[in-house]
Amino acid sequence: MGEKPENSNADKPNYENEWDEITRHLVDLDRLSPRGAGPRDWVAAESPDTAFDPSQLPPPPPAHSHSIFDRIVLGLAIGFITGTLVGLFGIVQLPSWLLGVCALSACVATAGAIFLYVPKHRDNDDDGVRL
Repeated sequence: MGEKPENSNADKPNYENEWDEITRHLVDLDRLSPRGAGPRDWVAAESPDTAFDPSQLPPPPPAHSHSIFDRIVLGLAIGFITGTLVGLFGIVQLPSWLLGVCALSACVATAGAIFLYVPKHRDNDDDGVRL
């Protein structure tokens, strides 16, 4: 009734042979590169010729390299924000249309100031770490 075929392993794939076929062309990476060749294994030279000298560094860029236009936009943003807050808190009675114009101008000037004050270049390799 329940006879088994004589060769029941014939339908099963031979995983050992397949694995040997896949790994035959792989190379041992440890054998190709010597140990201690990683970026964290680097050791600085101790000779005085290669010592670090801070006086040889280039001068730093100016701290505030923004144009007068950037500063005017920032001043307008601060002025419009101040005017909006003064009108909202009722310190000075402003008509509603003037308060709306002041609030809209504050938003536009603030967006412009943010746009003008972002760095002009981007360092894609910078991971944000400060030493």
